[in-house]
Amino acid sequence: MSNESYRFKIGAIECIAVSDGTFAYATDAFIANAPVERFEQELRDHNLPAHEVISPYTCLFVNTGKNRLLVDTGAGFAPTNGKLLDNLAAVGVAAADIDTIVLTHGHADHIGGTADSTGAPLFPNARYLMWQSEWEFWNQEHPDLAAMPVDDHLRHLLIDFAHAKLPPIRSQIELIGREGEAAGE
Repeated sequence: MSNESYRFKIGAIECIAVSDGTFAYATDAFIANAPVERFEQELRDHNLPAHEVISPYTCLFVNTGKNRLLVDTGAGFAPTNGKLLDNLAAVGVAAADIDTIVLTHGHADHIGGTADSTGAPLFPNARYLMWQSEWEFWNQEHPDLAAMPVDDHLRHLLIDFAHAKLPPIRSQIELIGREGEAAGE
C-alpha cells in the first residue's frame, strides 16, 4: 500500500483514508486570525516553507460489510489534487462500488469529485447525503460568502465549483435536516 492511503479498522468496520492530493495555500490567504509574520516564523521554526501551507485533501472510505461509504469526494481544481479515483482504485475500490457518499459541506475540496468536466456523475450508484441548508446555500445563484475571509479568486472558485459539481447529482441527493444514520448495520 502506498502513502496515498491508510487502512484501519473500527471493530469489524474497515476504513481507508484515501488521498485526493494536496493544495498549496499562500500563508496570507490561509491565516485569518493571527499575524502572518508570526505564523510564517512558526513554519520556519518547524523547517517548513514559510510562504505557503500545503494542505492534504483526504477522503474516508468506509466498508461496513453491507454498505460502502465515502466521506467527501475530493477537489480536482489543481494539478496537485483530483487523484481520489486513482487512489481508490489502487486499494481495490471502484467508483461504482460506492453506494453512499456523505458530503460534509459544499467547499470545492469536498465536492470536486462528484462529477467529471462534462457534468457526468463520477459515482453512478451512490446516493449522496448532504445537509439541506448546505445544499440550498450553495445552489443559490449568488451565495453570500461575505463572512468568509477569502479573496475574490477563491470566492469565485467556491461558487463556480458548487454550481458545476452539485447539479449533476440532484437526482442522487438525499437532503437531511437532522442527524441520523448514513447506513444501517
